[in-house]
Amino acid sequence: MAKKASKILLRVLIVLLLLFGSLAIAIRIPAFQTFLAQRAAAFFSYKLNTKVSIEKVELSFFNKAEFVNFYMEDLNGDTLVATERLLIKVKVFELLDKQVSISSIQLDRATLHLKRDSAGLTNVAQ
Repeated sequence: MAKKASKILLRVLIVLLLLFGSLAIAIRIPAFQTFLAQRAAAFFSYKLNTKVSIEKVELSFFNKAEFVNFYMEDLNGDTLVATERLLIKVKVFELLDKQVSISSIQLDRATLHLKRDSAGLTNVAQ
């Protein structure tokens, strides 16, 4: 009985390793990264209730995400952020607690339009 259980456990571990390895390889494929970029833009557009577009996402390990040609509008439909490259680094161990803690943000060739109206409201949070 123990021999059968160990064979099943070994097969499960092999399948998990193959799945993890396949995912690690798939993340490196440009077509898969483009798919991820489109899904990420749709997610952010829905959650933020505004237009977000991302041409490409490049993931490095589990702590770095690079967004190529990132564009985001404010709630009024005006450009909030347009950048050729947005690099975000997160603290990996915070992800284990289901929290996202950003350690750094880098923008290359970016345009930011931050506005504050007479009531003190910004175009970031309304």
